[in-house]
Amino acid sequence: MITKTYDCGMRLICEQDKSIQAVAVKIYCLVGGNNEDDSNRGIAHLAEHMFFKGTEHRTSKEINSTFDKLGIIINAFTDLDRTCYHTEGLTEYIETMFDVMSDCLYNSTYPKEELDKEKTVVCSELEMYDNDFERVAETNGQIISLQGTGYDHVLGGTVESVSKLETADLINFRNKWYTPDRIVVSVCGDVDFDTVDALVKKYLIKDNFKKATPVTFHKPCLDIDIKKRYLFQSKETDQVYGMLNFRAINKSSEDITAFNLARLALGSTTTSRLFTKLREMYGLVYVITTYPSLYGDFGINSVYFIASAKNSNRVLALIKETIDEVLKDGFTQEELDTYKNISKSSLILSNQSIATRAAKIAESIIYTEKEHNIQDKIAEINAVTLEQMNEAFKKYFDYQYLTVALVAKEDNFESLKLFGI
Repeated sequence: MITKTYDCGMRLICEQDKSIQAVAVKIYCLVGGNNEDDSNRGIAHLAEHMFFKGTEHRTSKEINSTFDKLGIIINAFTDLDRTCYHTEGLTEYIETMFDVMSDCLYNSTYPKEELDKEKTVVCSELEMYDNDFERVAETNGQIISLQGTGYDHVLGGTVESVSKLETADLINFRNKWYTPDRIVVSVCGDVDFDTVDALVKKYLIKDNFKKATPVTFHKPCLDIDIKKRYLFQSKETDQVYGMLNFRAINKSSEDITAFNLARLALGSTTTSRLFTKLREMYGLVYVITTYPSLYGDFGINSVYFIASAKNSNRVLALIKETIDEVLKDGFTQEELDTYKNISKSSLILSNQSIATRAAKIAESIIYTEKEHNIQDKIAEINAVTLEQMNEAFKKYFDYQYLTVALVAKEDNFESLKLFGI
């Protein structure tokens, strides 16, 4: 893997793999929902939707036709702190990928006809999410966990806020935030660094770019002052959708590997503590899992469940009981060995995809300013001791940082008292 930072602050990461005749090109723009304010909620997501909808040189139809005729896959996503535009195809078409992607990046016109249609699509998506109770619970969990940080709002905005956005708003947002110091280009596949470097210079580096230092998200994790610990939303459902969010951890935390092993052992597989007790032993839940949502200076560490309303209080009590058992007695050496193997297997298997590798090498640079090396990652997993795993669990599953978001028909959860809520 080779990295390069240009004078304008733009960064390039390239990993060559001659075993596959394809290439993945990702353009990360370090801008997302966190860069919005109350006047333009949802604009980051809408800008992503409009990326391939027409430029000064190409119509939306021409852009899509160019990619389809060459078998190039396109996609994009928006998150709180970054937006990613992705292409993947045969190596022989890499210049076309750069040509069209750069045109969309710098010359999108956001034509009114296309914008009006896409606002309808995005508003339909938002309405769909409001009826997706899992998504509602996750969003509410984010809002209460990140209270007071500026990140405690709905990613994607609301139907009302998106409906008000116009072409001028998108152009202003792009000009303000889509700056070269916020752009990271990640390429993985059968192409050498010199070829990619030349394409970046030809299509992405402009003569009028000023010298700048790259924007980085390698920061300490936020210390969040939790004042509100519980958020309930009523929905017409016989189920309960629950998010229990514990202490924040971010992508550059020194003990992230030990944390991940502890999290996996608690609730991420069919032999984990929570799944074994709540699903296998008692049959009380449809879903029980743990997962992190990690960013630069913040993150969310979640226990998530779906259960029937009649079982929900017992489910909450058993979650508390299971966590207390680990806090008291810790995990076992067998569990550590098991989840080391699971972690290494997952890491190696995901590395078979050039698209996944392009994402990993980019996000490693963005969040940790370190190059992603799979052998180093495996060594880090192997090095974790049982003591470190148990210490990470005590640190990141501390009840004083707990917030809870529940979605159900009625707010009737006596078991929350067990958590001090």
